[in-house]
Amino acid sequence: MHTQPDSIGPLQQDPAFTLSFRLREAAPAQPKALVVLLHGVGGNETNLAGLAASFGPDVLVVLARGPLQFAPGQYGWFRVAFTARGPVIEAGEAEDSRQALLRFITQLQTAYKLKPRHTLVTGFSQGGILSASVALSEPEQVGAFAILSGRILPELDAHLASRERLANLRAFISHGEYDSKLPVFWAQRASEQLDALGVTHVVNRYPADHELSPAMQADFLAWANRLNAPTNLLETRYAAARAGLVPGSSISLLEIGHEETRILSGTGTVPDTTLSLAIGAGKTSAEYFRQDLPTPVELENAIQIVEDEIARARNIAPANARLVTWDAGIHAIAVLAGLPDQDELVLSRNAVEQTFERLTALALGRPASGETLPASKTFAARLLILREFMHHQRFASITIRR
Repeated sequence: MHTQPDSIGPLQQDPAFTLSFRLREAAPAQPKALVVLLHGVGGNETNLAGLAASFGPDVLVVLARGPLQFAPGQYGWFRVAFTARGPVIEAGEAEDSRQALLRFITQLQTAYKLKPRHTLVTGFSQGGILSASVALSEPEQVGAFAILSGRILPELDAHLASRERLANLRAFISHGEYDSKLPVFWAQRASEQLDALGVTHVVNRYPADHELSPAMQADFLAWANRLNAPTNLLETRYAAARAGLVPGSSISLLEIGHEETRILSGTGTVPDTTLSLAIGAGKTSAEYFRQDLPTPVELENAIQIVEDEIARARNIAPANARLVTWDAGIHAIAVLAGLPDQDELVLSRNAVEQTFERLTALALGRPASGETLPASKTFAARLLILREFMHHQRFASITIRR
């Protein structure tokens, strides 16, 4: 892998931290996010210096050194033997490293005043394995993780968090199709396991061996850069939605994006909970609707999938919470439901239900005279998601701003 040791600081061996590390300092005094990079077995923290240098200036990047030394300049997180039966690890060492990393991440967050939801832990090969081990066992400690040419250890099963605790976690998997160390089926297995755990994730394969290719790095960085930018915008909107409210009152901010639906809920100036659901309008329409106007069967199938995903958001807000959005697509739904085109609207759940009934009639080929709903599968998916969310979360109305 490409290294650029000049782009990072000197090795720090501070007794206040459980691991030795180097920093790619953030430009502002208070960084917006924390990225922890973990090298592979037999390497060291400088291996990922080039990747560290690619993050934005408002991100603090920490390159941790594995606690086990195998030779001068060669470190790791646990010993492993590659056999005909697959990799065989020293499970005790892997567990010790998982615990050390959890303490290390907490120490970093405290020292640099950064929140877990703004923390990304990622690594190459064995470093990716440890990233998954940390995130899937203690998801409250990080907002996201990435496995770059790694895997999820079967030995982690006893430490896996529940689906409810994993609901806010996001993940990225990249793997070479021709990986000679960890065959690509490990990526497929990891993706299937994350599906079963309800973790929103992306998985990409590349015509590569056991490496971190330029294409892998580019895709990972694009994904990582999207993690905090939308969240920061939504947090700004969340704060704006609270303006003028009685202190302690509860609000939920909703955004139905292309790939996912985001909900921020809380009673204070910053949200207590941020949840991502894998049911964006574009993704849902592409996966379940074949034509611009979905069929009744396609609508019913999509409803079942959306309901299952929305179940992850149960109890995200109390019954008296106020639901707010700046989503332009939801504003369009409100206007089509008959509300005036104004900067602030209040759309009732009943009006959403009536609009969905109009869509169903359109799908059945029995539209009302003068029907104005668009024959658009993305519109249909957004309306369906909004309807199911308001129904199952028992929101009587949604306030729409622009």
